[in-house]
Amino acid sequence: MPRYFFNVHDGRDYPDHEGTELPDLAAVRAEALRSSGEMLRDSKGAADFWSGDDWTMNVTDEAGKTVLTLRFSGTEHV
Repeated sequence: MPRYFFNVHDGRDYPDHEGTELPDLAAVRAEALRSSGEMLRDSKGAADFWSGDDWTMNVTDEAGKTVLTLRFSGTEHV
């Protein structure tokens, strides 16, 4: 089964050195959404998310090729 790496950048890089084995691109998309939602919800630095800066998750395959990218940002207008 292919292995995919979910690398996160939110001002700092958080490379995924372990990866996750998934059967196909549909499973990769589902895992990217699930794990990014969990990270955003549980983030200790959640206030930083509202700075307007992009938070990205680049998912790569075993060869290092990017197969999908998620981009998130939030801007607080107070």
